[in-house]
Amino acid sequence: MDATIQFSDVHSARTAIIFGDDEIDYARFRSDVADLACWLSGNGLSPGQRVGIFLRHSYWAWVAHLACMNLNLVVTTLTNKFADEIAAVGGMDVWLGDAADTTGKSLAKSALAFSPKSIRPLSEQIDLSAGGSIRSSASSGARVERLMFTSGTTGNPKGILLNEQVLNKRIDLARSSQDLGEATVLMTLLGIDTTAGFRYPLAVWNAGGSVVMRSPVPGTDRSVLSLKSLSRTSTIVTSPQRLLDTLRTFWKPWDGRDTRKFIVAGGRLPNSVRERALQIACKKISIAYGATETGSVATGDSSLLNRHPGAVGFVVEGASVQIVDENGKIEAPGEPGIVRTRTSHMANAYVGANSDTPDSPFRGGWFYPGDEGVLFADGLLAINGRLSETLNLMGWKVSIADLETKLAQPPSIRETCAIMIKFGSVDMLVIAAVSDDDAAMRGLWQQIKAQIPLGVPTRLVRVPRLPRNAMGKVARPELEKHLTKYFASRESYPTAKDSFSRDPDSSKND
Repeated sequence: MDATIQFSDVHSARTAIIFGDDEIDYARFRSDVADLACWLSGNGLSPGQRVGIFLRHSYWAWVAHLACMNLNLVVTTLTNKFADEIAAVGGMDVWLGDAADTTGKSLAKSALAFSPKSIRPLSEQIDLSAGGSIRSSASSGARVERLMFTSGTTGNPKGILLNEQVLNKRIDLARSSQDLGEATVLMTLLGIDTTAGFRYPLAVWNAGGSVVMRSPVPGTDRSVLSLKSLSRTSTIVTSPQRLLDTLRTFWKPWDGRDTRKFIVAGGRLPNSVRERALQIACKKISIAYGATETGSVATGDSSLLNRHPGAVGFVVEGASVQIVDENGKIEAPGEPGIVRTRTSHMANAYVGANSDTPDSPFRGGWFYPGDEGVLFADGLLAINGRLSETLNLMGWKVSIADLETKLAQPPSIRETCAIMIKFGSVDMLVIAAVSDDDAAMRGLWQQIKAQIPLGVPTRLVRVPRLPRNAMGKVARPELEKHLTKYFASRESYPTAKDSFSRDPDSSKND
């Protein structure tokens, strides 16, 4: 087995996984992975096949991923958008998951039902007598490959193929840059379908540490967050939005705060969220920046936010960052511009897409993540916002990230999102808010009017919730599409009274 899927040489009795009240040691974990690999081989799966895994049970999802990698299968995690994901990469050979999920099964060339509900050893749940032999990369000559999907905030999945070498570099970097070791007890609030949710548990297992999984819901294959599970951790990996959601749910002080660290990736971390997390949940917050396409690019302590509200850390070993203008000219240190990155652990193209075209994010050996940022002389990188999220309304330019930061929200307004939509020939700024409090909405409207120049068409609308991607970022194109349809259904230009109307159908489109 390659280091990507080989656990550290620790005593078999060490705890690998904490799942509710159950603790699974390395010997048991290895046994389940090996048993499933034999079972898959006996069912005809062979190296190089693309296998899409659709499992809700977090423990068995990990066992399935590692077993497939042992067999040199090209493994990927499918989400509720599996139809678009499968189409984006030109098809899937095998669907591996719950027999009840019939829709996805029909999209792959073949399907194999695997859906154990119990945490009991696999050998006690399925017949292993027809199992085959495990073929490792050393004997088969096949490569370990991980197919991941990224959609950013577009909502349109794109496939990234990560080979064995790239995976190992990303796992090693996660381990070294975040100080993960035998004493680490990690939980990730991000799914196995995300690059962070995948590499950090592997890094911890390779170091001999433990991974805490969400608490199981009795009688089902589902699991939920609990304060008990969160309190058992020493390290939690999350995104800014997932962190905010968790702090809102578990708002009282957590046990173990003084020895816990958060690793926050996937966007700018608001100061208010950082302060609340340090107050009740952790002693330290490490911020990180990267992409599915490139892996880690920068990391640093959250105290760097005192220097710049968009700070995401210092450039890591093996990564390069440049800030350039629209013509590719490098900007001076401290000057804002377009961010481009490259790493020793990056992909070079999307699966099935042409690379190095004028409109491709992969150009001239660099990846353009679509961010505007600043690189300081000492290597500190700060992100001002998304290039696509800088609005120009009637000559007034504004960063959505800055605008949303300035709109201080009372607790009764759970979240807001600013977008620009077309109403006929008019560009209109729309603030979507999730709240049931009329008084708070009126207060928010007064804040908005104080921030927006006179004459800029602006409306505030309530929605049940905001559509999000796997990292918790708002899927703005999806929201823009829905609200454009919502306002277009009206016979006349929306007036100020629409600022307090509820969008009755948005829950159908989130």
